Amino acid sequence: TSLTDVTGVQTCALPIWPVQFFFGGSRLHDNVIYIGGNNACFYAFNVSLKKLWGRYNLPQGTMIPSSADVSESYGLVIFSSTKFGVEKEGQLYAFPLLKSQNRGWGAKWVFSTPQKMETAPVIEGGRVLIGNNDGNLYCLNVANGGVLWKSSLGRAVHCTPDRKSTRLNSSHVSQS
Repeated sequence: TSLTDVTGVQTCALPIWPVQFFFGGSRLHDNVIYIGGNNACFYAFNVSLKKLWGRYNLPQGTMIPSSADVSESYGLVIFSSTKFGVEKEGQLYAFPLLKSQNRGWGAKWVFSTPQKMETAPVIEGGRVLIGNNDGNLYCLNVANGGVLWKSSLGRAVHCTPDRKSTRLNSSHVSQS
């Protein structure tokens, strides 16, 4: 299996065994693609060198349902995860951006919620916005993952906040 045309700009083939497919989308930053696999792993591939720079093993059964976001000023890549078939677990992970190959790559901070987290995080101005199936929109401190505020929307949130307006489209808020 190979990873090709993920950016639409650069094309390369990278060996990605034992991954069969990827969830969500990829995030390219400084020639490194950050992406979640179907094997409960988060990857960092160097596009120029065609090498795996980082791999982090998440708990068994974890999926990364959406794209990651990058904060260059804080040097972080942030992504959400949830467990297959488990309604009561969601995590947001923050990892350092990689400048070289790193076998000990790990989370700088992890934020957990009581329900699935299926949306992509949005980083803006030192804050991370993330919707959740518990019906809340969370605003976190990008540096440490601490909750700055949360707003109850009354229904599960299945969409990513808009980067420019930080508004949620009500058609993406679940009726259940």
